[in-house]
Amino acid sequence: MTAIRRALRMPRRQGRLFGLTAGGTECVVGAVGCSGARPVLSGASLTALGAVFCALLAYVLVKRVPGGCGCIRWRTAAETAAEAPTWRAMARS
Repeated sequence: MTAIRRALRMPRRQGRLFGLTAGGTECVVGAVGCSGARPVLSGASLTALGAVFCALLAYVLVKRVPGGCGCIRWRTAAETAAEAPTWRAMARS
């Protein structure tokens, strides 16, 4: 998330709010999808959210913005902040 925040030039506080909003939106859309109500709409919404995430990650890769997403917690903060996301992370997402 740090790399995406840096790529979008967001201050730390606004970046955290963006992350919480995106996560909350994913949870709500996922819950609606699991409930069985409006399966086509929730599937399309999840696909759109995934596409936006992949587009942001591709932008970070192309611009070579340093900072990891924080997905892998076994690395130290210094290691994560020093390296840019890789194409492996893009494929995983």
